[in-house]
Amino acid sequence: GSINANLSIIVSHVYAGNESVGVSWLPLYPDMGLNLMVLGPLYAGRPAHLMSPSDFLRRPDRWLDLVSRVRGTVTAAPDFAYRLCRDRVSEEMKKSLDLSSVRMMINGSEPIRLDSMTSFYDAFSGCGLKRSAMIGGYGMAELGVYASTGPLLLAPLAFDLVALESERKVVACSPSIAGSRQIASCGKMESAS
Repeated sequence: GSINANLSIIVSHVYAGNESVGVSWLPLYPDMGLNLMVLGPLYAGRPAHLMSPSDFLRRPDRWLDLVSRVRGTVTAAPDFAYRLCRDRVSEEMKKSLDLSSVRMMINGSEPIRLDSMTSFYDAFSGCGLKRSAMIGGYGMAELGVYASTGPLLLAPLAFDLVALESERKVVACSPSIAGSRQIASCGKMESAS
């Protein structure tokens, strides 16, 4: 029942629309790989294109090339994958990439580093990647995976770092204030209808 409820949320928030196409290199044993990238599209009746995790690790450009070739709309990875692509996909490789079809490029790891996603976006925006496609996600195996998701780069949150570290209080502030720290948003909680 829990997995069915979670898959309903995944379908309505991630695989909504007949044009949805999933692309993943994630292993199938953790919940993000299995539930979000395999069972989600299967439950929604949408295509999913899978590749080997070792192929991704050997050549990270293969992930983005697959997204480009199949016009993928949804993909997900932990934070390190975005840094790996940023650092190892050459300018020459980028010339053949078209990432304009991507609606959701989910960073679902702990922690989600805002600078990783900003620098990934900067590196691949010339390939048609939309800023709004950069999504943060929070999941829990106990839920089936999906807990929340939302735009990462549209409105990062800023907090008073001194209050966070010393008083353990959450005090929102402007990112321009000295001593503030920007933290990636993971969106809002969703529930099954």
